[in-house]
Amino acid sequence: MRIRSLVVVTVLLAACSKDSAKPSDADTVLLKVGSIYLTKSEMEAKILEMGPDYLTYLRTDSGKKTLLDAVLKQKLLANVAVEMGLDKEPAIRADLDELKRQQSRAWRLYKESMLIDGLIDRLRKSDLYVGEEEAANYFKAHPRMYRVRHILLSDEKRAWDLHKIITARPARAVSEFIAQAKASSLEKVSAAKGGMMPPFLEGELDDAFEMATAGLKPGQISTPVTSKMGNHIIMLDSVTSATYNDEVAERCARILERRKLEELFKTWKKKHNVEVKDETLRPYLDL
Repeated sequence: MRIRSLVVVTVLLAACSKDSAKPSDADTVLLKVGSIYLTKSEMEAKILEMGPDYLTYLRTDSGKKTLLDAVLKQKLLANVAVEMGLDKEPAIRADLDELKRQQSRAWRLYKESMLIDGLIDRLRKSDLYVGEEEAANYFKAHPRMYRVRHILLSDEKRAWDLHKIITARPARAVSEFIAQAKASSLEKVSAAKGGMMPPFLEGELDDAFEMATAGLKPGQISTPVTSKMGNHIIMLDSVTSATYNDEVAERCARILERRKLEELFKTWKKKHNVEVKDETLRPYLDL
C-alpha cells in the first residue's frame, strides 16, 4: 500500500507541477500565492494523510481538481491574512514564537538522540565491546535468576509504615503484600500483578535492590530499601539457576556493557566541565 501511495503521489505531482525539477527535489515549489507557497513535499504529505481509501479518487481528474482547489483556497486565506497584517498581531506572534521554541527544542533533542545512538554504536566496537567469552564468564560467576515482588514508594517513612502493616500478621503477610502492592506501589506495571517483576539476573538492577534481594529466602519480605528508583519493600518469590542461552548471553553482555559505560561516565565527569546553573539541583547530582 505504501508503494501504491507513492505512485499516486508521483502521478499527481507530475500533473500539478509545471516545474522541470527532478522528483527527488522535495522542496520544489508547485504554486505561489503572494508570499505563501505550496511545495512538492507538502503536497505529498497532504495526499498521504488522506489515507489509502482516497487514492483511487485522487487518480481521477475530479479528485485532483477537488484536492487542489481546497489547497489553493487554504493558501489564498493565508496570503490574505498576511496582507492584513495578522501575522504581526501579538497573540498570533506569541503562538508562532512558542511553536518556534518547541520546534527548536525538539530539533535539539532529536539531534542529541542521534548523536548518542551513533556514539554508543561506535563505543560497542571499542570501549564497550563485550566478547562471547566475557559474557559466558560473567554468567558462570553470576548464574542466579531472581523473581521478586516489590512495592515502590515515594518516601522512606511511608515505606516503613507500610512495612509494619504488611508484617503485622505473619500468616497473612504474603496476601497483604500483594494487596498493598496493587493499592500503593508507584510502579504501575508490576503493581497490577501484585508487585511481581520480570525475572532478573544478578547485575541487571540497582545494587542496593539486589543486595537486599540476595539476603532473602523465598517468601521473606525485606525491610525498606532505598535505591536510585525510590524506596522499596521487596518479597522474594524464587531464586533459580538460569539456563545459558542466546537471550541470557545477550543480557550478560548488556550488564557488562553498562558497567563499562559507568566507568566512562566517571572519566567524562572529570574531563568535561559540567556547569550547574540551578544550585537546587546540585544535591541530586553525583559530581
